[in-house]
This record gives sequence, C-alpha cells and structure tokens, in this order.
Amino acid sequence: MRKSLLVVLSTLACLTALLTAGSAEASRKASVTLKPIPAQSEVGKKVTLKGKFSGGRATVKLQRKYLTGGWQTVRKVSTNAKGKYAAKVSLTQGGTTAFRAVKGGAKSAVRSLKVYAWLDVVTQPALVDLEDVLLNTTVRLGGRSHPRSVVAFDQGESYLWLRPDQQCTTFQAWSGFRDGDTEGLVGTNEQLIGTVSITGAGQIVQQEHRTPVGPPVLRTSSVSGAEWLIVFADTDLDDASTGDHEAVLGHPRLRCNAPALPSFDETDLPSV
Repeated sequence: MRKSLLVVLSTLACLTALLTAGSAEASRKASVTLKPIPAQSEVGKKVTLKGKFSGGRATVKLQRKYLTGGWQTVRKVSTNAKGKYAAKVSLTQGGTTAFRAVKGGAKSAVRSLKVYAWLDVVTQPALVDLEDVLLNTTVRLGGRSHPRSVVAFDQGESYLWLRPDQQCTTFQAWSGFRDGDTEGLVGTNEQLIGTVSITGAGQIVQQEHRTPVGPPVLRTSSVSGAEWLIVFADTDLDDASTGDHEAVLGHPRLRCNAPALPSFDETDLPSV
C-alpha cells in the first residue's frame, strides 16, 4: 500500500510539472499586436488602437509613452473570442506620442504619431526687445475680446524671439487696431504684423502682413522647418495721424508637435 501511494504521488508530481511546463510554454508563445495608427493628429482628438491577442479572450493593457518619462497604462480592454480588441484613447498633450499593447510578458510593436497642440505665445519662453510691452493681456478687436494677447506701447518696431526648434507648422495672430484706438487715424494708416522664420542654415524668410484701419483680420503664416522665429509688431502711421497707437498681437499662438517650446537665453540666439 505504501509503495502504491508513493507511485501515485510521483505520478501526480510528474503531471503537475508537465502541466506547468505546458502553461509556461503557451505563455511564452502568446503574442499581442497593435495595428499601425495615423502619422499625426491634434490634441483634443482620439486615436483608435486596434490589435489581437493570440490567446483569445483576455484583458490587454494599452500603454502610452511621451518623449520623456516611461510607459503608462491608459486603458485596459477586453478581447473577444478571437482575441481582437479596439479602443479609443484621448490625445491630451502635444508632442510625439508612442503606444503599445501588453498582455503578461507579450508586448506589441510600438506605434507612434505626432500630436499637434496650439501653444499660446505669451506662455512660452521668449525674449522681447522692449520693456514697455504687455505679454499677457486681454484686448478688444472688432468688438471681440482676445485673451493672452501682446500689446506694444512704444512707437516703432517691437518684436519677440521664439524657438520653434523645427517642431511647429503655423503661426497665427489677430491683426487690427484696438477698439477705441482709431481716433486720429486718417488716410491709409496701417498696423503691421510680420513674421520672420530662420532655418538652420541661417536663411531668413520674411512674411509680412499689413492690416488697414477697420475689421481685425486673422493672420496665418507657415513656419514649418523654422528653428527660430521673430514675431514683429509695429504701427505704420500716416504723417497726419495724431495720438499714440498701440501695436497689437491678438492671441498669438503656434501649432507645434510639442507640449512647450524650449527655453533659451541671449547667448543661444543666431546671428542674423
């Protein structure tokens, strides 16, 4: 009887070892996939993540990673009987963003996309040539309030240095005289907003816009590939005009594949 019991126990131990080995082997062979995603999108939109787990029904972790920091689980999704899954994930931060699917030790290929965000110029690192400038104020143009605007009080040229670092595509700002600030303007008096993008080779591409007295105009300029950006604000007044008139950038902003622009100081500026 004792011998028979030992044989049974030995048999059970062997079966357990075989089952454990089989389970481990199956786990090692399990795989999870993540299909390709769009090359770019915008903050505020969602990206659809689709894929398949070879083990059938399971819970798969969808993870996200920015250029800085590690992987973070943003969703847990259940697969169907065939192992397929699909889920939408919100894009909440500008900058290149990577995704992957994870189930146990199985990890999918990494899929990345550029996520563009509109960055308010007044909240970004910048250098200003004049002290008498408001960098974060609300102005009224054409009866509409524009927060996070720039107002230069000095007569003459005023500008901001910014560093898009080749991550931005578009500069945008409202151009026009402030409400109540057109008294004494005659003829073809104009307000000037210009942008100058500087490439890595030091090439300067100037884009100039002139807005006459009247309704404000939304100005849009391409800055794709620009490492540096100089944003000008100036008034070009007729000799017969009277009074002080402010140069305004109504809610200037940049569309960038980044959560923020890089910091810099005067020693970093290129020679132009």
